[in-house]
Amino acid sequence: MSDEVKESLLEFPARFPIKIMGKNDADFRAAVLQIAEDLIPEADRMGVTEQLSKNQRYLSLTVTAMFYEKPAIDRVYQALSKNPHVLMAL
Repeated sequence: MSDEVKESLLEFPARFPIKIMGKNDADFRAAVLQIAEDLIPEADRMGVTEQLSKNQRYLSLTVTAMFYEKPAIDRVYQALSKNPHVLMAL
């Protein structure tokens, strides 16, 4: 699939959830919230939901925000992928 087709799948502005997984500890939660605070304007942040794994060792955070262009989403994913506390971002 070409980049042009991939980008056309989202229409902007778009409400977009980003699911982030890591170990269930304060460092993971703080790192994700700091990235969201740094890269997503406060007015565009729509909320964060949390889900613990069955054994409570892992935590999934879903950050939902309004994005106005694909590069803004890409910047968030890049920052998350560089953070050592983040195991996966979808």
